[in-house]
Amino acid sequence: MRDLVLDKDYAEGSKGQKVKLIQEWLCLHGINIACDSKFGPVTDYAVREFQKKKGLKVNGVVDERTFEKLTGPMREALKLLSVDRAPLGRVVVRYAKQHLRQHPVELGGQNKGPWVRLYMDGHEGVSWPWCAGFACFILKQACKTLGVSLPIATSFSCDFLAASAKEKGIFLQESQISHKKQIAPGSFFLNPLGLYSPPLAA
Repeated sequence: MRDLVLDKDYAEGSKGQKVKLIQEWLCLHGINIACDSKFGPVTDYAVREFQKKKGLKVNGVVDERTFEKLTGPMREALKLLSVDRAPLGRVVVRYAKQHLRQHPVELGGQNKGPWVRLYMDGHEGVSWPWCAGFACFILKQACKTLGVSLPIATSFSCDFLAASAKEKGIFLQESQISHKKQIAPGSFFLNPLGLYSPPLAA
């Protein structure tokens, strides 16, 4: 993912999308500044505060080491799990918990920020609700780790996910569920009203 790649060192006077990304990550670490794509004195001060907090060389320069610390939560979320031959659903849950421990949240508005872009293949904004994107990203991560095929076609659309599950014969309507044991760990829950609901069963 390009948001995890630093193309050069950034310091006061720099401008552009990568500066905005640096500002976003500073905000995600609790150092709230404007994400205006301009590396001015305020951003310089924020970087120095972050470097001091993380035990890095305090020089206001976002080099590879500082950038890795800034993006550390996402790197932790993407770490490969050791799962042996665990069932797919349980691996899905383990990856979901690994991501949630890093507190993926929106930043800069509805459906915006580095975490949203990760789960939505670079997309962000009001028209890109990311609950299905999060669930599908986790599912793909689990399947890749186990070396197995995806059980459904992934999508950002709950309607498409439902259609794929029906086609595969693994879709359960609420009226068909008589006991909670029918719902395996790692199952997807789709809300027909289009309202937010947790994408994964724990």
